[in-house]
Amino acid sequence: MQRTPPALVLGPAHVGAAVSPWDLRLRSPLDAADVRPVPRFVVHAPSSASAGEPPLRGLLAGFLLLVALDAVARLTYWGRHRVADGWIGWFDASAEGSVPALFAVATMAAVGLASWWRSGIAASKPCWRCFGTLFLYLAVDDLFGLHERFGALLHPSLGGHGVYVWTFTLAPALALFGVVCGWRLWRQMPDELQRRRLVAGFLALGCALLCEIAEDSAIASGRQLRGVPLVAYTSWLEESLELLGPLLLLAAVWAGAPSVQRQARHEGGAVSVRFLGAGR
Repeated sequence: MQRTPPALVLGPAHVGAAVSPWDLRLRSPLDAADVRPVPRFVVHAPSSASAGEPPLRGLLAGFLLLVALDAVARLTYWGRHRVADGWIGWFDASAEGSVPALFAVATMAAVGLASWWRSGIAASKPCWRCFGTLFLYLAVDDLFGLHERFGALLHPSLGGHGVYVWTFTLAPALALFGVVCGWRLWRQMPDELQRRRLVAGFLALGCALLCEIAEDSAIASGRQLRGVPLVAYTSWLEESLELLGPLLLLAAVWAGAPSVQRQARHEGGAVSVRFLGAGR
């Protein structure tokens, strides 16, 4: 008579730890000798606290390096004299197609894609997808400068206020949409660290928008620090925050998980792992 393959039931505490024979509960009447050893990929699976993390240290190191090179390019005499025709010009974050600008585009696109990926396993799929669509749009917008073109179209009728037109037309609508989606996501995130990253990311983007609004005032003031115009400092701060904000949001919405967790079935708080070929 053919035997029924056994199923091992492991509690959540057993994932990532060594499993003792006393911890095994068999679902079919088999001898303990028929139970095969737990595979190493299950015993040594990453814990849920570290499995879904993006490479934050590498991304943070890249962010700090780009911010430092941008400061050299725009806030030092050496960089300002070589930014037009030297290699340092590739790290001027205010220039289209520079390394920091492409880094920001890639990070925003990653936020959008991660949100869409997570919508497949989230309780509120429309909210995650709306949030992901917003950041995919922002990535395309930043790549092609759509908000500047939108502001240029409205400038003849709405200009003359001392601020960019898009900052009081397009920006409030996008900000409100993002805050509503972010609030819904914040309520769904069980991890306090993810919530803090989400809030910090929105605060960074909000401060970047304020720096953008204050740019004309900095230009009109004519003030200088160490011989460098004040607007260069506010612009550097704005671009740095626009790099940091999506990076924090990416850390908050990242939904990576090991394959053993994706394939596992949660049954009443226990993870059921079936071994293919057991009992043959």
